[in-house]
Amino acid sequence: MDKGASYQIIKKEEEAKKCAEVVYRYLKSNEQTFYTEEDLKKLFSSQNSLTLYAEVSEKIVGLVSGIISPSPMIRLLVVLDEDQAKKGLGGDLIDKFVETVKKLVPTAKIVSTMISNEQNNAISLYLMKGFTISGFVYEEDRGIVVLRRRI
Repeated sequence: MDKGASYQIIKKEEEAKKCAEVVYRYLKSNEQTFYTEEDLKKLFSSQNSLTLYAEVSEKIVGLVSGIISPSPMIRLLVVLDEDQAKKGLGGDLIDKFVETVKKLVPTAKIVSTMISNEQNNAISLYLMKGFTISGFVYEEDRGIVVLRRRI
């Protein structure tokens, strides 16, 4: 884990808005516009969501967001800084999400996520973090890999 990164849970509307703006700009610049900025803000601030973001020198460098329930699910994992990606920030964010879910939902048994089958690096990261492939789905003419991890 990079000692320079600090991790925060989004608790305020302003934090959700700031994270939504930064993540949307990043996704748009990489031609990944599957979420609008408003969609992201809602995802990050909804009552059943858990969003953790990482900062280095007051700059958002990564974020993980998902649903907390008896069946928690990671909906979005984004590392915005290439240097932090090389230092393992994506894996750290997954670990922090799972740790936080364990505390908030002690009855949860599994964390899941769904990823496009074209995102080989992301799938590999989740596999390295103890997730297993539990299925495949076709959605809007693309393949989706379903991954799960016992907690």
